[in-house]
Amino acid sequence: MSHTAFVCCTVLSVQDTSILYPSCSNCFSRVFLSEKRSPRWSCTKCGWDSEVPGYRYRLSLRVSKDCDVLGVTVFGRCLDSFFGVTAGQFQRFVTAIKESQGVEKAELLLRKSLEDCFVGRCVHLGIKFPDSGEDHGSMAPLSASLKTEQHIAVTWSTQ
Repeated sequence: MSHTAFVCCTVLSVQDTSILYPSCSNCFSRVFLSEKRSPRWSCTKCGWDSEVPGYRYRLSLRVSKDCDVLGVTVFGRCLDSFFGVTAGQFQRFVTAIKESQGVEKAELLLRKSLEDCFVGRCVHLGIKFPDSGEDHGSMAPLSASLKTEQHIAVTWSTQ
């Protein structure tokens, strides 16, 4: 069992532009291109393999809540509605930009776009905590709770 606390935070910065990763269809872990049987993508966690990987969003942010500054990573489909497309569609778009504009220019454009869209915005994050008998309802102090618990950003919305 787990408990989810919803927290309103302000985005201070985007940590990196690696917002997509090739993922396993079974367990959503990162998959790797197999050196033995190219072109095959393999999951080291569950053994899944395929010629074509799926893609998932992974958005790493630095946020503030009251006086606390934290790093959070938002994973998965909750970002589909924000970007307006699935991660697979976004991957195809980014690849096309890299091919037409070059990798450096594409990375610069992506970083600028992410910063313009997120930095300074108020976002609601759902943070999942394993049940430990503690009350996370107040989230005070937020940083102490997050440092001692395993956390996953599971919900995303903007105001």
